[in-house]
Amino acid sequence: YVQQTGQTDLCYLHGAILSKELSSVGFNSALSTVADVLRMNRGTKNLLIKRAISEDPKIVARCVLEIYNGAYEQSQFLFYTKHFPGLGSVNGNTDTNTRRSTARTPEEESENILPYLNLIDNLSQQSDTSKELLLGLMVSSSYYPFYDKAFPAVESEKILQGILRDNMKFKGLVTS
Repeated sequence: YVQQTGQTDLCYLHGAILSKELSSVGFNSALSTVADVLRMNRGTKNLLIKRAISEDPKIVARCVLEIYNGAYEQSQFLFYTKHFPGLGSVNGNTDTNTRRSTARTPEEESENILPYLNLIDNLSQQSDTSKELLLGLMVSSSYYPFYDKAFPAVESEKILQGILRDNMKFKGLVTS
């Protein structure tokens, strides 16, 4: 629906239902929301086809923000999204092997980070600072040569400290 219409109204509802149902049985967090951009011909192929929100980074960015808002407003749920900085240009299953981004340009790689940047920027501009602290990011285990040639994201000071903490001003929880 979101991919076809660009409408993100169901995204908010998804977040609200997710947090309400999980909170009712004692969970205060879920590691389920994928903020990856689907790149059928340049990356993720079949890996994210059933899990990604859209091929359009702007639609993914809007929808992930709405899912977060729905979860937060329902129960101040600790909201995780994954796989920072984005699997959009990564081929294969990162649960079984370390993979490498196939992005051909820095601009192509930056499209994959847009949903995370949008979410962090939106939360940092709000007066309620608890919203920023109730956001967690799961970091990808893949290599991103345009950001760090030597280390996968989960081990990269350039990505975790440089991009995520220093440049994007992320204050929430980071996990692998």
